Amino acid sequence: MSLLGDDSLWVFLSGSDESRFLDDISFGIECLFYRGFPLDNVALFIDQPIGANFRQVYTFRPGLNIYRTADLHEELFKRTNYTKLVIIVTGHGSSLGIDASPVIKPYHLLHVLKSLGHLQQVLVVLGQCFAGTFNFVEARSFDPVTKAVLNPEICILGAADLTTSVSVPLSYASIFPFNRFSCTLKWTANLYLAHFMEGVATPKDIDGDGRCTVLDMYKSAGIETNQLLSQVRATAMQELVELLQQPMVVASSSTELVKLFQQAREDAIARIDAILVNQNFWILNANYARTLEF
Repeated sequence: MSLLGDDSLWVFLSGSDESRFLDDISFGIECLFYRGFPLDNVALFIDQPIGANFRQVYTFRPGLNIYRTADLHEELFKRTNYTKLVIIVTGHGSSLGIDASPVIKPYHLLHVLKSLGHLQQVLVVLGQCFAGTFNFVEARSFDPVTKAVLNPEICILGAADLTTSVSVPLSYASIFPFNRFSCTLKWTANLYLAHFMEGVATPKDIDGDGRCTVLDMYKSAGIETNQLLSQVRATAMQELVELLQQPMVVASSSTELVKLFQQAREDAIARIDAILVNQNFWILNANYARTLEF
């Protein structure tokens, strides 16, 4: 069951207020374009003020649909011509669910998805912090008489458990075929989402069964994220040790030297998350993920 067919709708959602999350979205859209996925089958739900000008900022041609996160249920309910739905969530996240206006709690999102009777398959990829609030929920509905699973079937991937996720500078500018994309190719990226969408553009058969499925993308994105995090942690730790070994800058030092030392401290503090945060990935309804292909 391909998630890239004409009967598939891809949704990108961000309720946070930093433009770097829009860079996550633009990269994801370019990955879909690379696979020949139609623009009409993509919808964006963005709360940042800049979101309304997304097409101009990222030079996408007219036709890309942009809404507020509060309109998610209404817009999905209208689109009865799709049987498959993929939702990609970026942003800061919330300890209550998805950072949006208002916050989208796990039960609310599941209620919305299960009410869309025209859908057969749903994949939700949560890249935000505290994505684990959606783990262990009952993602299926059952017929009260036959006990059969009702549509839609739902698979959920989480980039983080009950912790923060990690974003670090990432560049695809020198990597083929991504270096041909028109979007920003060097940004502070949500690592898991970037690697997941990279896998959508250039699928990998991780388990060797001859198919490129959601389960493969879950594994490859997790492996690549952890490999990069290991490098980032080693570099950040080395820089922190070197900073601590530097002589203390006193008030009598030159203004320029004090500024450089303060900037070095701020940079080191900014990297603390990469050193301390253990980003654990998870998947809900893994057996179903084997049936969803790219």
